[in-house]
Amino acid sequence: MAAHAGAQLAVVRSTLKIVLRTILVMLAAEWLGSMAMPALGISYGGFNEIFEALLSIAIALPILYSTTLRPVTELAAKHAAASAEARFQAIAQAAGDAIVILDVDWKVHFANRATEKMLGIPAGGWGNTPLETILPEDTRQFLQAARKEYRETGKPAPSMMGTIELGLLRSDGSRFPAEARVSEFRNGKQTLFVAMLRDISARKHAELEIQERTARLNALLANNPLAIVVIDKSRRVQMCNSAFEDLFQYKSAEIAGLEVDTLVAPEELKAEASGMTESNLQGKVSHLITRRRRKDGSLVDVEIHGVPLLIGHRVKGGYGIYQDISDRKKLQLYEQLLPVCCMCGKIRDDQGMAPGQGPWDRLDRFISKHSDAKLTHTFCPECLAQYRKEQGI
Repeated sequence: MAAHAGAQLAVVRSTLKIVLRTILVMLAAEWLGSMAMPALGISYGGFNEIFEALLSIAIALPILYSTTLRPVTELAAKHAAASAEARFQAIAQAAGDAIVILDVDWKVHFANRATEKMLGIPAGGWGNTPLETILPEDTRQFLQAARKEYRETGKPAPSMMGTIELGLLRSDGSRFPAEARVSEFRNGKQTLFVAMLRDISARKHAELEIQERTARLNALLANNPLAIVVIDKSRRVQMCNSAFEDLFQYKSAEIAGLEVDTLVAPEELKAEASGMTESNLQGKVSHLITRRRRKDGSLVDVEIHGVPLLIGHRVKGGYGIYQDISDRKKLQLYEQLLPVCCMCGKIRDDQGMAPGQGPWDRLDRFISKHSDAKLTHTFCPECLAQYRKEQGI
């Protein structure tokens, strides 16, 4: 407030001085004109009054310009410049990004508070600090080449204009990545550059983390023994791993962009496949043991896990994970077979034992042991006749 009041007082004083000068100049011009008329032998009259007025104006105008008009113009220019500087300072100091103004020798002419905070430099500790002091060696060489090109061509190097990424140094010597947007402007005859700097350490860290996660995910998909296919929300194949190629006989390139259900679901199971995919795209995990079709038309028994692909809590597609269970089916079928001796009729009981290691037992005992059936013993007609014959009945 005090500074504003002082500026207003200075304007009032300057204006009063200009008005006083104008009055004095006009009186002096009138006096000189009245003194010159008799000296020139010109008497008073209507024409003479006009001549006197023109003479007064001719005398007054140059003096008014030097004593009044030029000071007014300079005063207005100073106040306009001061006002523009105040607006610039207010905007620049309030900006969240670092703002630096440099000359063609890359010396710093201005740096806002965000710059000082970002680089750890005390407020006002710049002066005409060369930019090289906050640059690592590789970035310093880049700017030296750009400066050389500017001096040779008079034009900024294309590599300097627009948005660029470079490394900067904090006051403690630690390096960090920054994004700079550089533009050129002229201040009178002086060429200056404005650089908007932004610390992108967090963004680079996030990008690196995403790259690492992507690399781990790709490695997991590529080397997984289970057949995996990734689809988008339109059910079209985005990628598949080598296990999927081996299982279904398709190459990744030939099925990219195609609907997975039309590729691997038999005609009679398309509704089943479509329903499972729809469930995944609605954010649900599904599991199914069924059959799917290879490229050559043969069917394969598979166990399928459908998993939604979530990005930012939104479903963007899904994973289909297939496991060939043909061998498991064969094993289950083998395990369902009960070995019976073709000579004595005994049966091997492998339950709770390693396959082929169970004891052999009579069929009636096996049934009694493994079922709720109640057995009774009697003779069949043939055995009854044989028994009577042997007993002489």
